[in-house]
Amino acid sequence: MEGWTERQQEIMDQAVFLIAENGIQGLTVRNLAKRIGVSEPALYRHFRSKTDILLGILDHFALASEGMREMLSRTDCPSLEQLEAFLVSTLKKFQERPEITAVIFAEEIFQNEPRLTEKVANIMRKHQESLLTVLTRGQACGMIRSDVSAEGMTLLIQGSIRLLVSRWRMTGYGFDLAEEGRGLIEMLRTLLTHNK
Repeated sequence: MEGWTERQQEIMDQAVFLIAENGIQGLTVRNLAKRIGVSEPALYRHFRSKTDILLGILDHFALASEGMREMLSRTDCPSLEQLEAFLVSTLKKFQERPEITAVIFAEEIFQNEPRLTEKVANIMRKHQESLLTVLTRGQACGMIRSDVSAEGMTLLIQGSIRLLVSRWRMTGYGFDLAEEGRGLIEMLRTLLTHNK
């Protein structure tokens, strides 16, 4: 869904804060309505259900990362700098809105809701496809090593980023995520470009 109203955006923002503070169990329509200062029926005028609120949050994140994915797909021979810019941009988005990581990196909480599971799987698939495209093109141009599968490198990158963000969250956002990410990306650059 695009074109959220100001009130819908406020509801989604406050829902994310509730999840970040109290976990998914803390996100109830009652808690959310109380936090915003409206009645529960008033909240339902903007979203039909809690699931629709979560779908909106996920849609918002997916749209925010679409621009960088499009930039990566515009060139036949993407550079490692473009890949690095994509990863650093993603980490900066997380650093600006740390509470969103409580939703994005908690896909296991959505397993009992098929619409949410499908949405998270779709976001992950799009990110994986974007990385895979960049790595495959980079291999074709000779910029990225070709003795390792692009699929394997994609998993390595995604897993590394996920672990870094999880560590950042567990330390109470105790370090500069983008700066730490640059170090990780430099290590990944070495792995992606050096043949045995």
